[in-house]
Amino acid sequence: MLQWQKAGWTGDAALTAQYADEWDNDTQLELNELFYETSWGDWEISLGKKRLGWGVGYGFRPLDLLQQEPRRTVQPPLLNGIPSLILEKFSDTSSLSLIYANDIQWQGLDIIDTRHAGALRWYQSLEQWDLLATTYLGEGGELAIGGGFSRVLGEAWKIHTEWVYRRDYAQWRNALLDSGEMIAASDPMYQQPQRGAMQSVVGLNWTTASGLNLLVEYGYDGTAYRTEDWQNLLNLTRQQHNLLKASKLPLGAIAANLTASRRAYTAPNLLRDNLLLRLAYDGTRHDPAIEWLLTPADGGSVLTLLLESEIGNHQSLRFGIRGYLGPTDSAYGSLTEDYVLFATWQTAWGL
Repeated sequence: MLQWQKAGWTGDAALTAQYADEWDNDTQLELNELFYETSWGDWEISLGKKRLGWGVGYGFRPLDLLQQEPRRTVQPPLLNGIPSLILEKFSDTSSLSLIYANDIQWQGLDIIDTRHAGALRWYQSLEQWDLLATTYLGEGGELAIGGGFSRVLGEAWKIHTEWVYRRDYAQWRNALLDSGEMIAASDPMYQQPQRGAMQSVVGLNWTTASGLNLLVEYGYDGTAYRTEDWQNLLNLTRQQHNLLKASKLPLGAIAANLTASRRAYTAPNLLRDNLLLRLAYDGTRHDPAIEWLLTPADGGSVLTLLLESEIGNHQSLRFGIRGYLGPTDSAYGSLTEDYVLFATWQTAWGL
């Protein structure tokens, strides 16, 4: 990672290399952020490619309306900023932000999609309270309104919550579930427009002076699948798997349909109700943690053991193991892999 800051400009870039097996590896150079900051009267102005996230949750952040960061991936991504224009006005205890964002999707050197959006964000600090509210208006009239707060309770406890009402959203759906057919000649997955959903999270942190931290966080995502949605999709994929054994259909077409259905796993939350338990220790150089994400509706869960270590100046190592648990008819328990091992080495330079 390369970071620099000079004459109002801030930027960072990263060279990443990923290896899964001999057939699946990738190396990329990404410009994650590049923006210019200046002032105009009482307003601070930022123009350029910038990360746009303000949620207070740990495992789920509904208030990250302009840009949702994947929060529970085995390898936290180096998030790319979004081209934006931001006007902010600050006081000693509050801020008001006006944001215009133009999210551009690239494929090589070609632009394949552009999404315009605007947001208004308000923040207020009141002694041990931090309050925030956001309004979002997306392309095509997409509307979302939300708020949240965090509060310190004594020396060891902290509570946080945030919530959002989304008037408009989209959900992945398999067209074969509508038609009753078994195999599609083209990609069967499409995004179905939906109306009216709540997203919320509430969490409690307990921290000791020695560095021990316990987090309990419940998240609700009204845009996620219900249990019956997963049952329907998993029943379809099981039937497609059976076709691999005794079907005259091209195996490539069956495999392509099975791969397409995995797109349902790209949602921020696989089910609507999620409980996250996390126990971590903040050491001098080594930070171990254990996380357990549960989806009570179908009995599935994800258990992660993690260790992050500083191994030198501006260098860190992150590695661990993640297991997918639960009945075979649960969203996580139905995954083909039972566990994954992961490791990341990171170094940074400053200019």
